[in-house]
Amino acid sequence: MVRRPSREQFAELKAATERQAFTRIAVPVGQSLTFIELDNILYLKAENSYTEINFRDKGKLLVSRTLKNFEDTLQDFPEFMRSHKSYIVNKKYILNYVKSEGGYLELSDQSRIPINHEAAEQLMQKMTIVRR
Repeated sequence: MVRRPSREQFAELKAATERQAFTRIAVPVGQSLTFIELDNILYLKAENSYTEINFRDKGKLLVSRTLKNFEDTLQDFPEFMRSHKSYIVNKKYILNYVKSEGGYLELSDQSRIPINHEAAEQLMQKMTIVRR
């Protein structure tokens, strides 16, 4: 006998599917909203009460929202992580984790993004590391 999913299970599945299909965020710029593909974002950097969004094409956008606003918005997207109090990075574009000089991440555009100890540990727990 085939069991039908409960309403709660169906609602959870629907919500998960919608999150996966959602690949853009709407960012307020002046009197309009700019739609940004998440895949185009390399990292976000706090600039006081503003956030600088850095893109793969080396473009930048300064938005009058705090980094915390973006952290809350991106919490359902596992490719983004808070690496430091002033940075959120897209993990897809991390090439290297350098442990010296306080620790930093090298991204695909050669950017060096600081990473704190806790974020580095979380990143390493999720990575498959080649062992001896």
